[in-house]
This record gives sequence, structure tokens and C-alpha cells, in this order.
Amino acid sequence: MLFTVALVVAIGWLVTREPKPVPTWSLPDGSVMSLAGVTYGAKHKLRYDNRWQDYAAALLPSKWQAGLGSRIASHRPSGSNAVVVWLWQDNTAKNSTIPGMSVYLATADDNGLEGQVQYGPDDSYSLPNGKTLTGWELRQIPRTSKEIGVRIYRTLGSHLEPVGEFKIPNKSRKPGVAWKAEALPATRKTNELEVTLVRLKTGLTGLEAGIGKEKNAKAYTLAVFELKDKGEVTKKWQVTGIEAVSPNGEFREGESSNSSWKGQQQYYFFPGALWLDEPAWKLKVQVTRSEDYPAEELWTIKGVPVPGEKGIVKFQAQTNIYGAEIGFQGVSAAGAKVPEDWIEFPRETGLHVVAPSSMSDTHLKLIEVKDDQGRKVEVRGVFSVGSTGGRGATLREINYAFGVQIPKDAKSLDVTFAFTKSWEVEFLAEPVMGD
Repeated sequence: MLFTVALVVAIGWLVTREPKPVPTWSLPDGSVMSLAGVTYGAKHKLRYDNRWQDYAAALLPSKWQAGLGSRIASHRPSGSNAVVVWLWQDNTAKNSTIPGMSVYLATADDNGLEGQVQYGPDDSYSLPNGKTLTGWELRQIPRTSKEIGVRIYRTLGSHLEPVGEFKIPNKSRKPGVAWKAEALPATRKTNELEVTLVRLKTGLTGLEAGIGKEKNAKAYTLAVFELKDKGEVTKKWQVTGIEAVSPNGEFREGESSNSSWKGQQQYYFFPGALWLDEPAWKLKVQVTRSEDYPAEELWTIKGVPVPGEKGIVKFQAQTNIYGAEIGFQGVSAAGAKVPEDWIEFPRETGLHVVAPSSMSDTHLKLIEVKDDQGRKVEVRGVFSVGSTGGRGATLREINYAFGVQIPKDAKSLDVTFAFTKSWEVEFLAEPVMGD
């Protein structure tokens, strides 16, 4: 009896408490976003309704909570030192025209540098009135900063537009670990290839990186390289990937958003600033051949028929390079309905190939296409997607669609691919702030 009275009193106090003011943002679609809460550590739970049983759940043992139907959001974190931001999105406004606008999150450090964008929440809970609670485990945290800046974005055309920003205490803060950066330029040698990291700049805007219209967010990094083959400066090799890891476990996967050559140096931009408070970052740099492929990496398929309008031609061919089974599947005309195990290349003729997904140190490239009259065919790009190959849930292969622009009177194609190996080198470097 005494416990019941105490429970009722506690619930009554919780229900009648004056709510604290929270950051709120109005979105162009008429919906309203607000901060619901922040949770830290290994356990993440948040009440998302105001019924008595929702308040009671926080006061009762776990075994008593199940029968209450309490609305308690939970998240299983990736580690014991996680930070989860919970956001409300209210789509019930009268002028709301879209059932919930897509929003994205990014974190920032004490210097205003911004990490890579998160493109979706980890958890979502809805109320009958149309409000939605989303939980976002922050993937990139400036562990040495006093506060964590959280920035909310929405898409506007081809770029991101800021919606709102707030700061939270960094309860996951860690002291710096003593990694010692090497002086730049620094050179690594693999076989007869020399890779030199000339400089590493961070905190560039999208405009400075030549990527987008974003003028303010310091959210990009630039690595400048010089490559030599057998002692001679070369452009026949190029950097095709970067992974950056900090001593506190921060990770950036630097697939290039913009890569170009200036003189004999490759300028490689990738998204996500590198926190300056970290003493150094370990860069794993992937280098891949881009010209003069050895004969054992080349595969030519002759006499591939060209399909008619909106048609497909299934043309099977296989080869084995570096122990990998690679299969040519056929050709699809623009607008054709492709088989389920092909992927479409929009508005262009597609050349369809399948290769294993397990070989991360190899790249499949379309080198040359000629028609039956000896004319070179323009290559318009490539789309690729992982596939299980129809077996279980594990990704086993990658399906490719190479887009080509074929002359209308072409009847057949000779197609040459390269399946080339990459090399990896490592640097331990300290980034500097961009100009």
C-alpha cells in the first residue's frame, strides 16, 4: 500500500512538472522539429508520451514494465560510449504538404569543423497524432571537444541547406592519445611505385572543394599527392580511396567527391573534416592504375550484338582474373525493362557485368568500346550495386551497368574491360586548417 501511494505521488510530480524550453525549428514543408533529448553511454531509453504508464515505466522494475504498454524509445548503441540525439518531428501542422521532410545530421567540433553527414536516423517511433520521434546515434564525435555541435540539414536542389543547430555537453570526452605525426611531404614505396603525401588540409567548404554550393560549412578535406613509377612522375596511377582514423577511434571513409590534377599533383577532396584537436590521423591510401594495364588484367569481348529500340540482348561471356569469376551478361537499350539481376543505366545503352564483392583491392573498369565500323563509343559512366546473388543475405557480388552512347547504325560492339589490382600505403599526418 505504501509503495502504491509513493508511486502515485511520484507520477503526479512528474506529470505536473513545468517542461523545460527546447530548441525548435520550423521547416518549409510546414512541419516543426524540436529536440526531445540526448542520451549517453551504453543504455539509451527515452519516454516519448505523457500517459501515466509512460511515467510509471521509469519508476518500475523492468519485469513490471512489459504489461503497461509504455511508450519508451530505446536504442542499441554501437559501443559503450555512444551519444544519441532524439528529435521530434511534428507533421500535423495545417499547412504541411509533405508527410515529413527528409532531414540529415552532422556534428561539429569546438573549431567549427564539421564531420560527414548522416543520411537517416537509427530509430523511429510514431504517435497516433502524427508526431514522430527519431533517434540518431552520432557516428562522428569530436572526442576532445568540450561541446558537440549538432547541425540539421535538408536537401535543396543538389545541395544541403541548414535547418538548425544546437550544442550539447560532450560527456563522451576523452583525453588526447599521443600519436606523433610525420613531417610532410612524406613518401611510401610499394613495388616500384612511390606515393608522396604532399599536404593535408581540412575545414574546406563545398565551394572551396569544387563540390557544391555550400559556402559556410567547413566540412571537406583535401589531400595532395604526387606519384612516381620507376622514378618518373606519372598520372598512370591515381589515388582512388582514403580511410582516415584518429587515435580516439574517429573514422572517415574518404571516397572522392572531387579529384583532379594540377600539374603533376593529384588533388583529392573528400567529405568530412578531420578534427584538429587530434594529434594525428592515420591515412590508409588506396592507389590504382588508370592507364597502361598489363595484358593479364585486360578482357576483350568481340561481336556483342546491339539491341533494338528499348530491347535487350543477353550475351553470356566469362573470364577469370586474379582468381575472380567475372561475367558479362548482355546489353540493354535506353528505356528497356532489364532482368531482375541487372541494374538499369538511365537514358543510355547499358553494358551489364557481374563481379565478386569480396575483393576490395580490385577495380573493374570499362577501357574501350568500338562498334562494327571501328568507331570509338563514348562511355557515359557506371552504376553499381551489391547483390546476394540470390543466395541468403550476404553480399557476394557487384552488379555493374556501364552507360555508353552507341551510334544508331551500329550493329555490334567490341568491349574491353580491365580488372586491376590496387595497392595500399599508410601515412600518419596532422591536418592543417584550410586557407
